[in-house]
Amino acid sequence: MKDDCSELIRPRSDVGDLIVKESSPRFTSITRSFLSSTTSKELKCPRCGSLLNFANGVEWIGPDSFTCKSCEQLINIALIQRALRELGVD
Repeated sequence: MKDDCSELIRPRSDVGDLIVKESSPRFTSITRSFLSSTTSKELKCPRCGSLLNFANGVEWIGPDSFTCKSCEQLINIALIQRALRELGVD
């Protein structure tokens, strides 16, 4: 009996490389936009006033808070959400 699945296993030579058109929309990460903005480098801890270093100076706690490395206090993500609104990202 002939194996009917043989066509599914053999690689096809008529399938070319995937071509991505230049007009395809590009994904813009909100996180990357925020971190590369001057706003992210100017945010201060509302508790102690020190600048928040999002590259390595905060520790994320739970879904909506992070800690300031200077004073170890919890800060709500609303601070970042407000900064994103100021950047025009909703």
